[in-house]
Amino acid sequence: GGSVRGAGSSRIDIDGTDSLHGAVFRPSGDRIAAGTFMIGCAMCGGEVTVRGADPSYLAEVTGMLRRSGATVTERTDGATVSSDGMLRAPGRIETRPYPGFPTDLQSPATSLAAVAGGTSYIIENMFENRFRHIPQLRLMGADITVCGRAATVRGRPLHGAEVKAEDLRGGAALVLAALRAEGTSVVSGLEHIDRGYFDFSGKLAALGADIRRTAD
Repeated sequence: GGSVRGAGSSRIDIDGTDSLHGAVFRPSGDRIAAGTFMIGCAMCGGEVTVRGADPSYLAEVTGMLRRSGATVTERTDGATVSSDGMLRAPGRIETRPYPGFPTDLQSPATSLAAVAGGTSYIIENMFENRFRHIPQLRLMGADITVCGRAATVRGRPLHGAEVKAEDLRGGAALVLAALRAEGTSVVSGLEHIDRGYFDFSGKLAALGADIRRTAD
């Protein structure tokens, strides 16, 4: 019953009304959570189907995964990713406003680039301090050089380490890197990850990950 105009543009016009009536609406699933699991599957190998997210919202992520060598099949209610884990560098990843590559998936994409063969370039255009996960990835053996808003990532094998999540998406990126790394990793700072993922470790364990939550 509302009067709203401008969907899809940079301006939304709303005319107030005296009353509203009930309606049925189903929101789309979280595209960032969906993209995180898709990236994790590409990194670790296997096949994962993510349901509940509109695949059209993830076109840039799907393109990045395909460039890296993963197979992505879009479905009406999500997408299926399959990978042998032997990835090639996705090349240049540049965050932009929607429908560009989402800044909230830049950190997980950096973890993918860190284990893919070749060199990738990550350009963060949206926010400052979005590279706080990179020093932690270096503790795991990642070869990453940062200059301002740009990071050069040279893929190589990673090893386990004790690392700390400094923010939400960076924390998810560290967990994905730990799943791919050789050996055991301990990720602290779970309060950041909990802000954006429900039962993150439980869902990963259900997919076959050797992961357990040891403290709150």
